[in-house]
Amino acid sequence: MNLARSVLPLGVRAEVSRPAEPKGFLFFQGYSINARVKPAMSRAARMIGLVAAYFIAGMAGMRLAHVHASISPVSPAAGIALGALLLWGADFWPAIFAGAFLVNVTAHLPEGASLMLRIVQAVVIGGGNALAALVGVRLVNHLANGCKAFRRVNDVFRYIVLAGAISTAIGATIGALTLRECGLLEGHPYGHAWLTWWMADMVGVVLVAPLIVTWSLKPAVRLGMNRVVEALLLLISLLLVSALNFSNLFGLGDKHYPLAFLFIPLLAWAALRFEARGAVTFVAAICCFAINGTVHSLGTFAIAKYGGSVLMLQMFICVAVLTALVLAAAVAERKTAEEQVCKLNQELEHRVQERTAQLEGTNKELEAFCYSVSHDLRAPLRTVRGFSEVLMEQYKPQLDARGQDYLRRTCEASLQMDKLIEDLLKLSRVSRGELQRADVDLSAVAQEIAKALAVAEPDRRVQFDISPGISAKGDERLLRVVIDNLMRNSWKFTKKAAEARITFGCEDGETSAFFVRDNGVGFDMAYAGKLFGVFQRLHSANEFAGSGVGLAIVQRIVVRHGGRVWAEAKVNEGATFYFTLPSTNASSNP
Repeated sequence: MNLARSVLPLGVRAEVSRPAEPKGFLFFQGYSINARVKPAMSRAARMIGLVAAYFIAGMAGMRLAHVHASISPVSPAAGIALGALLLWGADFWPAIFAGAFLVNVTAHLPEGASLMLRIVQAVVIGGGNALAALVGVRLVNHLANGCKAFRRVNDVFRYIVLAGAISTAIGATIGALTLRECGLLEGHPYGHAWLTWWMADMVGVVLVAPLIVTWSLKPAVRLGMNRVVEALLLLISLLLVSALNFSNLFGLGDKHYPLAFLFIPLLAWAALRFEARGAVTFVAAICCFAINGTVHSLGTFAIAKYGGSVLMLQMFICVAVLTALVLAAAVAERKTAEEQVCKLNQELEHRVQERTAQLEGTNKELEAFCYSVSHDLRAPLRTVRGFSEVLMEQYKPQLDARGQDYLRRTCEASLQMDKLIEDLLKLSRVSRGELQRADVDLSAVAQEIAKALAVAEPDRRVQFDISPGISAKGDERLLRVVIDNLMRNSWKFTKKAAEARITFGCEDGETSAFFVRDNGVGFDMAYAGKLFGVFQRLHSANEFAGSGVGLAIVQRIVVRHGGRVWAEAKVNEGATFYFTLPSTNASSNP
């Protein structure tokens, strides 16, 4: 144990643990050292790994150089730089600079180039590449949602423009200018060199960086058997199309047929079924075959000089990646929206269950209240009313005129209160219980109510005009209450009319509306909003008796059926009450 402590470097925290003694035979005991890795060590390891990855990728790209030894037509190193800075932070830019410096200082330059010139151009170009990566990371982080840029269509377009087009132009401009000022572009047009450099960096940024980011953020792959079979079928299809296009395996590669269009449905397949990382992976495989075929003068793009073929290849790669990323982002947005909808539906269902439970509790409390009203409150009221009537019958001669008046008022008040309690009970009952929908002959119901009113007050002469054949679908018991309340309301407010008339009918329109119309006292439409409130009255009780609950009952029943109720009137010119049942089809057969 002392020896283990002595060999540990200073500053490293460690724990030396002795294993538990085994049971049975005793062998030589051992010790294990558990040391924590310092953040500085992890950072240094990442720096070294990033330099190595950048250098290897840069040298691989340089093997395809044709315009200049330092200008590669495809630059995977640019994608590695941007992907690493997106994942690890901009503080790793020195590794980008070091990798770029090593790539350019070892590049093949024209004979006669001095060591100082080689170092100068490598330093400047390395600084330009690091600057381009830093600008790209800053733009993507602030304007394209950073590492999550491939989850939304808008962010994908921003990423392509900001990182793929704008930031890469910085490295291409600095690099091409450096080569020209150092005299290393002699015999090569500057514009062609800049365009090739820019497109090469763009290919790396739009292809390699998304590949690194998408797989780093979600490295685990969990595919069912069906999805694995589907991926294999897609891969086989991709290999087959690549063999047809970019090889002479089938004798078509050197004919340069436009078979690259066959990749479009495969790209759509990959994007729609395997999200962003699957799409980018398949696109990367396609691009590898395309690059290999074009270098060997095979395939769709090898139809011109090498420079023109490379440019077509670069454009194909950019368009293919853009298409795949946009489709994958659209699918991701849709999945996210569906998940949000499902989550909201679950929350809504949970809230509905809570509200339903609360409503059931409220209904039980209401039933208990109604029971209390109908028994506990009405019982003492009947006692007051009964003793008051006994006093009026048996002790009336012993009371003076004032006492008799007081006793009469007590009897009337008890009757009125009993009527109010009864109306409240009716109002509570119409809100409970299920609707028993059936075909209801409303005209027959109105005729029965009209006869009952005429029998109750035979001295009144009221003309009833009831349209025949009016029917609807609803709860017959409740609809009878609606028509009864409306017709009794009209009967009451036409008592002062010389020739009273009550009409029941149906108006056809966008929604069939039933109505009860009279030529009574009417009301001021300015107060129409108070009509259907409980205990709301537009006329005094001395003028027209009533509790002010009837129209509230009408409204509650109509609303339960899914309709609405309203009124139109003029003072001393009568009133018309309308109600609809939109959940049913009304019919009138005159």
